[in-house]
Amino acid sequence: MYTFFVLQAALSLSIGGATFYFYTDSEDQYPEGPHFSASFFASTLGFVASGMSLLGLCTYTKYMKDWNYRSLILFSNILVTILSMLDVVMFLRLN
Repeated sequence: MYTFFVLQAALSLSIGGATFYFYTDSEDQYPEGPHFSASFFASTLGFVASGMSLLGLCTYTKYMKDWNYRSLILFSNILVTILSMLDVVMFLRLN
C-alpha cells in the first residue's frame, strides 16, 4: 500500500505555477485567458476548494465509511482523473 502512495506521488505532475499564470495573465500577455485577478484566484478559488473539501468529507462520512481502502483509493483516483480533465477543457478553451 505504501509503495502505491510513494509511486503515485513521485509520478504525478504538478502544474500549479503554470495554472496560476494562465488564469491571471493580463489581456496583453494572453489575450484568450480568463484574466482573473490574483486576489480572486488566491482567495475566492481557495475558499471554494475548501468548501469542496468539506463536501467530500461529509460525503465520505455519510456514504463511504464502510468501504474498504482499495475501493476508496480506486474511486478517488478515478474521480480526480475525471475532474482534472475539466482543467484540460479550460486550457484548450473548449468551454
